[in-house]
Order: sequence, then structure tokens, then C-alpha cells
Amino acid sequence: FCHVFRRTIDFKNFNSVKEGLQTWHNYYTSFSFGRPTGVDIPFEKGGYVPDSAKYNSMYNFNWNSCTVVFVGMGQGELLQTPLQMANGMCIIANKGYYYTPHFVRAIGKNPKDSLLKKYLEKHKVLNIPDSTFNIVQQAMEDVVESGTAAGAKVEGITICAKTGTAENKAIVNGEVIKMQNHSIFVAFAPRENPKIAIAVAIENAGFGATWAAPIASLLIEKYLKDSVSVKRKAMEDKMLNANLINKYVYTIDSVSRVHDAEVFRARMEKKYIADSTRNAEDSAMFMRWVEGQILKIKKLK
Repeated sequence: FCHVFRRTIDFKNFNSVKEGLQTWHNYYTSFSFGRPTGVDIPFEKGGYVPDSAKYNSMYNFNWNSCTVVFVGMGQGELLQTPLQMANGMCIIANKGYYYTPHFVRAIGKNPKDSLLKKYLEKHKVLNIPDSTFNIVQQAMEDVVESGTAAGAKVEGITICAKTGTAENKAIVNGEVIKMQNHSIFVAFAPRENPKIAIAVAIENAGFGATWAAPIASLLIEKYLKDSVSVKRKAMEDKMLNANLINKYVYTIDSVSRVHDAEVFRARMEKKYIADSTRNAEDSAMFMRWVEGQILKIKKLK
């Protein structure tokens, strides 16, 4: 991945690596990465896709493809949400287009209600030929048929997928602790006439093929076949009964709770001071008005 990324942004047709990275950035953001997808639930995060301006600022214009190579494997400054990754699968499955993700299918049994219009609009990404998507789809099919996600096979369903393992470190009691990696898996199925796209992220679980891939395959099987086959029941039981909570998670959670409580208290104090100041200003303004009215009455007498 890193090699392909470097070759992409160092491509000879670009005047510089900065132009190459910016072109990569434009393609990436057209896949709805680096910004909210627009899903119809609140508080969606937008993720982040670095551009040339970001690295110019970080490295004072002195950087090259080696400096940012880890972005090619999803590390570095790149941030993505599971929803964005699932939407990316939709784009690959559809060979270049997607609809804004949404939960509400209809309002008052009317799927064409005006409030839902934006979720019915087809969004095309930048001009990428079907032949390119065919190559990517074939590679993703091979991941399941003979690659790292062989354990995600479902009989009778052609799944296209990619496993992922996200490094995970945390600061516990002032020390950097290497935690279990996060297990990541993205997929769509079936390859022909796709019906489902999915992204699974399991924290502190290890390799993508170990936990996220089996869970995704079970969900795909349940969705497309309405049941899980008998011979995959043992896998389902393993997933349902697993306990992947790292011992450090409890410490981190406690620290986070204390921090969140302090932030909330500080916010409330700031609000109280602001409200008190505003009330005092309003009272002073009112008293000045009253004094003005009294002076006017005295003058009339």
C-alpha cells in the first residue's frame, strides 16, 4: 500500500509531489472521506484527509512522499469513520456512485417525501472507468476466496472485502502502553448485483481476520439468507460469547470519566459566570433606565 501510494503521488505527470498529493486528496474526498456523509442522525464526525497545505504547515514546505508514506496504509493524519468506510464499499460495489446514507426510509409511508429528497439523489465520484473498479473488485474477491479473509467465506455468496489492523496505543498513568490492535473489516456482497455494504471495527481485538471479518460475514449471511448455516453456528457462538475488553480499558475509562466530568464542570462554571455577568449588565441597564425615567418625571414637575 505504501509503495503504491508513493508511486501515485510521485507520478511523473505531476509537476511536484505536492500536486500529486493534492490530486490524491481530491479523489479521496470525492469518495465522501474527510467530511460528514450527511447521514440523518446527529453528531456525525467528518474524519480527516490531509492535503498539501497540511504538510506544508507541518514541515514548512520541506517534505516528500517518504515523509507521508504511512498515509498509504491508513495511518498518519488520515482519519475515517466506520460509516465512511461502509459508504466507500458502496461506491466500489456500484462502480462509482452512492446515495447519502440514511436510516429513515419513508415519512408517513411516503418514501418520496420532500424531506427525503436529498437521500434519493445519486452522487457520482470523479471520472473512474468501470475497468478500474473491476480490478479492485476482483482483488477484494480474492481476499475472501484465497487471502487474509478466507475465514469469512459464506457458501453461495461472493463477498468482496478487505481486512485491516489498526495499531492501538494509549497513555495509562503517564506511560504509553501498546494495546491490542483494533480489528477492522470492510466488505460488500454479492459482487454481482450487490445488496449490502458493511464496515466492522472491533476495539482491542487484534487482526482484522480474527474478529471483524467473521462478524461481518455472519451479518452478511444473516442479511442475505435470513439465517446462519448450522456449520457456522460455532463461529457465531464464539463471536457472541467473546470478551475482548483489555484490562487497561477500565483504567482509561475511569480517567476519561474524570476528565469529562472536569470539562463539564468547567463549562458549567463558565456558563454561570457568563449568565451572571449578563444578568448584572441587564440589571445595571434597567437601573439606568429607571433613573432616567425618574429624572424625566422630576423635570415635568
